[in-house]
Amino acid sequence: MSIEELEKENKTLKSKIKFYEQALKEDSVIRKKYSQTLQTLKEKEKELQELNDNLEIIIKKEIEKNSQKDKILHQQSRLIALGEMIHNIAHQWRQPLSVITTAISTLSLKAEYGMVQNEDINNANDIILKNANELSKTIDIFGNFFNDLEQNETFYVQNVILKNLDMLQNSFEANQIETKITLDEKLRYFGNFEQLFKVVFSILKNSQEAFSLRNTLKKVLHIDLYNKNENIVIDIKDNAGGIDEDIKNKIFDPYFTTKHQTQGTGLGLYLSLEIITKYFNGTILAENIKIEGEGALFRITFPMN
Repeated sequence: MSIEELEKENKTLKSKIKFYEQALKEDSVIRKKYSQTLQTLKEKEKELQELNDNLEIIIKKEIEKNSQKDKILHQQSRLIALGEMIHNIAHQWRQPLSVITTAISTLSLKAEYGMVQNEDINNANDIILKNANELSKTIDIFGNFFNDLEQNETFYVQNVILKNLDMLQNSFEANQIETKITLDEKLRYFGNFEQLFKVVFSILKNSQEAFSLRNTLKKVLHIDLYNKNENIVIDIKDNAGGIDEDIKNKIFDPYFTTKHQTQGTGLGLYLSLEIITKYFNGTILAENIKIEGEGALFRITFPMN
């Protein structure tokens, strides 16, 4: 091999050595960058895991807050309903107590003057027993109003409406509210009777309060119960002037009320929607209608079972 060839081969070897050295250097850089990237990924993964753990704690805390908020809302609603219940009991009991008092006073007066006959005692006894039964009936009507047991039973839906009307009869009469009802007597449902009772009560009281704010000459309340497309529907319609357009989308919001804060908190309709959604998988619709004048319709709908 000549010198020229050796020098040429030497240059080739040097070039290859330089290339390999450069490749090794780049490989070292790549390995270092890979190692750094891997470390960064591990750190990010750790941060993500800590974030997930913290997020679970935050979510649990928020769920607990919402649960406490719902408990407070329900408790406030119970207190408001308690006031309504006492007011209605007073209406229901006033007349029977007055009759009993009159019967006893009359009998006592006759006894004072020696004028008591056996017939007087029997008449007074009949009057007292009859009206005592009315008082007992009122206790039965109101007795389970605050029962929170999630106890399901099969019941005729019309009994929910009839029990409400029985409960509010004196109050409606005092406010000159006429009721017109059309009920499907065959509709039965397996669920929580008392929860549905509270919803109907809340909407009926809402109509009564609407009448008290408007000077409606002839106050009429229509209640219809029927089956539509395998759904149970309860329509409660009044001619109390309807719902103002600027608040129609807010009436189911918690704490929204058009009344003075000393008269209510707006929890009735909000909790009514909560109950129908949670316990009955249903909905409540509110809209303005024309029925013997301007009025409002509240439609409760839930599937049959």
